Amino acid sequence: MLAAMVDHVSQVIEMRAQRWKHIMPEWANNFYCNEARALVWLRNAVTGIEWELDHVVPVAGRAVCGLHVETNLQVIPRILNGQKSNKHSRRFAWSEFFKC
Repeated sequence: MLAAMVDHVSQVIEMRAQRWKHIMPEWANNFYCNEARALVWLRNAVTGIEWELDHVVPVAGRAVCGLHVETNLQVIPRILNGQKSNKHSRRFAWSEFFKC
Protein backbone atom coordinates (compact mmCIF):
# COMPACT_ATOMS: atom_id res chain seq x y z
CA MET A 1 0.00 0.00 0.00
CA LEU A 2 2.77 2.44 0.92
CA ALA A 3 4.67 1.61 -2.26
CA ALA A 4 1.55 2.35 -4.32
CA MET A 5 1.13 5.72 -2.60
CA VAL A 6 4.78 6.63 -3.20
CA ASP A 7 4.42 5.62 -6.85
CA HIS A 8 1.28 7.74 -7.23
CA VAL A 9 2.95 10.79 -5.66
CA SER A 10 5.96 10.34 -7.95
CA GLN A 11 3.67 10.24 -10.98
CA VAL A 12 1.86 13.41 -9.89
CA ILE A 13 5.17 15.23 -9.36
CA GLU A 14 6.40 14.15 -12.80
CA MET A 15 3.13 15.26 -14.46
CA ARG A 16 3.42 18.69 -12.83
CA ALA A 17 7.03 19.04 -13.93
CA GLN A 18 6.06 18.20 -17.52
CA ARG A 19 3.22 20.73 -17.39
CA TRP A 20 5.53 23.52 -16.20
CA LYS A 21 7.85 22.81 -19.14
CA HIS A 22 4.96 23.70 -21.45
CA ILE A 23 3.66 26.80 -19.66
CA MET A 24 7.00 28.41 -18.76
CA PRO A 25 9.10 28.78 -21.89
CA GLU A 26 12.87 29.22 -21.79
CA TRP A 27 12.56 32.87 -22.85
CA ALA A 28 10.39 33.75 -19.84
CA ASN A 29 12.02 36.35 -17.61
CA ASN A 30 12.42 34.62 -14.23
CA PHE A 31 13.47 37.88 -12.59
CA TYR A 32 10.08 39.48 -13.22
CA CYS A 33 8.18 36.32 -12.31
CA ASN A 34 10.05 36.15 -8.99
CA GLU A 35 9.46 39.88 -8.41
CA ALA A 36 5.73 39.29 -8.83
CA ARG A 37 5.87 36.51 -6.21
CA ALA A 38 7.77 38.80 -3.85
CA LEU A 39 5.14 41.50 -4.40
CA VAL A 40 2.47 39.04 -3.25
CA TRP A 41 4.34 38.46 0.03
CA LEU A 42 4.96 42.17 0.51
CA ARG A 43 1.34 43.17 -0.08
CA ASN A 44 0.14 40.40 2.23
CA ALA A 45 2.38 41.74 5.00
CA VAL A 46 1.71 45.45 4.49
CA THR A 47 -1.98 45.64 3.63
CA GLY A 48 -3.52 42.88 5.72
CA ILE A 49 -5.36 41.74 2.57
CA GLU A 50 -4.53 38.35 1.10
CA TRP A 51 -3.07 38.69 -2.42
CA GLU A 52 -2.32 36.10 -5.09
CA LEU A 53 -0.33 35.84 -8.27
CA ASP A 54 -2.84 35.50 -11.09
CA HIS A 55 -2.50 34.53 -14.73
CA VAL A 56 -4.48 36.92 -16.95
CA VAL A 57 -4.86 34.15 -19.51
CA PRO A 58 -5.31 30.97 -17.43
CA VAL A 59 -2.70 28.26 -17.81
CA ALA A 60 -5.44 25.65 -17.42
CA GLY A 61 -8.35 27.30 -19.20
CA ARG A 62 -10.85 25.38 -21.31
CA ALA A 63 -10.80 27.67 -24.33
CA VAL A 64 -7.30 29.15 -23.95
CA CYS A 65 -3.98 28.17 -22.44
CA GLY A 66 -1.70 30.95 -21.24
CA LEU A 67 1.94 30.86 -20.31
CA HIS A 68 3.70 31.50 -17.01
CA VAL A 69 5.50 34.61 -18.27
CA GLU A 70 5.83 38.14 -16.91
CA THR A 71 3.35 39.64 -19.37
CA ASN A 72 0.64 37.20 -18.26
CA LEU A 73 0.96 37.85 -14.51
CA GLN A 74 -0.84 40.23 -12.19
CA VAL A 75 -1.03 40.50 -8.41
CA ILE A 76 -4.64 40.80 -7.29
CA PRO A 77 -6.59 40.28 -4.05
CA ARG A 78 -7.32 36.62 -3.31
CA ILE A 79 -11.07 37.21 -3.14
CA LEU A 80 -11.12 38.56 -6.69
CA ASN A 81 -8.90 35.77 -7.98
CA GLY A 82 -11.34 33.26 -6.51
CA GLN A 83 -14.23 34.95 -8.27
CA LYS A 84 -12.32 34.93 -11.56
CA SER A 85 -11.52 31.20 -11.33
CA ASN A 86 -9.98 29.86 -14.57
CA LYS A 87 -11.82 32.26 -16.84
CA HIS A 88 -10.00 34.42 -19.32
CA SER A 89 -10.51 38.06 -18.37
CA ARG A 90 -9.13 41.48 -18.99
CA ARG A 91 -6.52 42.84 -16.61
CA PHE A 92 -7.76 43.79 -13.19
CA ALA A 93 -9.06 47.34 -12.94
CA TRP A 94 -8.08 48.82 -9.57
CA SER A 95 -10.89 51.36 -9.63
CA GLU A 96 -13.44 48.53 -9.52
CA PHE A 97 -11.97 47.17 -6.29
CA PHE A 98 -11.16 50.35 -4.43
CA LYS A 99 -14.05 52.44 -5.81
CA CYS A 100 -11.72 55.36 -6.60
